[in-house]
Amino acid sequence: MANSTVTKPVNLKYLSSKLDCICKMTLEAPEDFLPKLRNVFEESGIAFVMVPNLKNCGINGAVKWLREYKVLLALSDRRKYSDVFWFALFHEIRHVFQKKKAHIIVSVDKDIEVNSKINIENLEADADKFAQNFLIKPKDYAEFIKSKDFSRAAVEKFAEDIKIQPGIVVGRLQRDGYIDFSHLNSLKQRYEIVIN
Repeated sequence: MANSTVTKPVNLKYLSSKLDCICKMTLEAPEDFLPKLRNVFEESGIAFVMVPNLKNCGINGAVKWLREYKVLLALSDRRKYSDVFWFALFHEIRHVFQKKKAHIIVSVDKDIEVNSKINIENLEADADKFAQNFLIKPKDYAEFIKSKDFSRAAVEKFAEDIKIQPGIVVGRLQRDGYIDFSHLNSLKQRYEIVIN
C-alpha cells in the first residue's frame, strides 16, 4: 500500500510546520480530516496507510523508512476512538522525526517481545511524551488539573478552549488516573474509517 502511494520527497520541515493544522483536525469527522491528513503526509514524503486490526495483535501503528525520500506511517483501525486514533497518530509522527532509518518501529500496547538493536523503550517513551504534550500542552493541562473539576462541562469547556476534540481530554485524564476508565466515555467519538 505504501509503495503505491505517490508522495513528494521527505520534507520533515514541512511536516513540522503542519502539526498545529493536524491537531485542529481532531475537531472534524474522519471523512473531512482524512483527505487533508493524507495530503499533508504526501507533501511531507510520508505514505500514510490505515490497515485492519489483526485480532489479539496489540499493534496500533508502525513507521518504516522505505527509502531516503519516503516513509511509511501505518495505523491500524484498532479501537477506533478519537483519543486512541489521535494519540497513536502523533506517537507515530514522532517516530518519523526520530529518523531510525534502518529499523521498523512497531508501537504496541503491551510487551509482545519485539526485539530490536535500538533502545525501543526510550523511543516509545519519547513518542508517548511528544503525543501527549502536543495534543494537550503541558501548561494548559497542569492548569486544568489544578482545578480538580473533571465534570463533563469542565472537560468540554477545556477542550473548546484548547481547540481539541473532548474525547482526547477524557482519554488523557483516564490514562493519568484522574478519572475512571468508565467515566465520560460518551465524549469519545467512535470513528468509522473505511480502509482502502
